[in-house]
Amino acid sequence: MNGKLNANHHDNLIELKPNKALIGLKDINKVVLSLLGLTGGLLLSFLIILILLVNNNRLAAREKIFVETLDGKTQQAVEKDSLFRSDKVIHEFVTNWLYLTYELDSRIPNSTEHDVGVEIEYQKKEEFKIPSKTYTASYAIVDGFREEFLKKFAEFVPKEFYSGEFISVLRIYHISEPIRKKDNTYHVKITATRIDKNSSGEEGRVKFNKTIVLKPIEPYRQTTGEPSAFRNFLENKLLKSGLLITSIENYE
Repeated sequence: MNGKLNANHHDNLIELKPNKALIGLKDINKVVLSLLGLTGGLLLSFLIILILLVNNNRLAAREKIFVETLDGKTQQAVEKDSLFRSDKVIHEFVTNWLYLTYELDSRIPNSTEHDVGVEIEYQKKEEFKIPSKTYTASYAIVDGFREEFLKKFAEFVPKEFYSGEFISVLRIYHISEPIRKKDNTYHVKITATRIDKNSSGEEGRVKFNKTIVLKPIEPYRQTTGEPSAFRNFLENKLLKSGLLITSIENYE
């Protein structure tokens, strides 16, 4: 009987061995914490994505901003860097400058008088005369180059101009699309012809191909009261665009 009890006792001991496959309490806590951390991270990521989506929708739905230009027109505002100039602005600037500079006319508009020109002292050594319109247009040329340009230009103005017997017509055949360079200058190619006429008839044609280099600057703004006719004309035709001519080169 004792032998049976001992045998049964031995069997019970075997059946009650601890199961090593079971996870301990400490390990369970680590797993729970890991799951909680993972869930929190997912919730945070979802929240960030939701905020980004809401902001993007607000930007997409934001009302357009319009501004009123000086001539009374309304345009949509588009954010650009301060050195950006649109093709339209550059084309208008170049066109106005070409006509003011190269289309010579001895007659003063709305007057019977003729243009006597503007006297300029060059480097305090010599003086020369330039047509009034060309002189006005020269304010769109950077200092230094402006004086050199006017002196050279004066050499090609015929004497008949200052006696009221000369007129020319400028034909602009092509103004290329502006190319913006790395130094933020704009390069524009011009193809044009000037037809000259004096009291004896048509004198001839002057064809020129030019590359004009433009530098963006702060647009001119009036700070005083009613501007003079000269300032008003200069601003409306040239200076409002915020551009200066830095060089003019021939090309084939």
